[in-house]
Amino acid sequence: LIDDSDVALRFLQRRLQRFAIETECTGNSSEALRLLDLRGYDFVFLDMELGEASELDGLALCRRIKRDFASRVPPPTVVMVTAHHG
Repeated sequence: LIDDSDVALRFLQRRLQRFAIETECTGNSSEALRLLDLRGYDFVFLDMELGEASELDGLALCRRIKRDFASRVPPPTVVMVTAHHG
């Protein structure tokens, strides 16, 4: 789970735990890429706006994940999330 909001991370974690899905959380793009490099995740839940603490915003990070981890079998599925309702 990648989101700059601790509230959003806890919310997503609780929802996914209901399905027995183990999660790891981070709030910035650099740490997310480091974790992705260390482990093989099936899914990445990614906030569209990661805030000023991140080098990359959500869309740029999604592109990077798709490019850098495409050779993993299977590659991670990225699920984009946002608090915006427009």
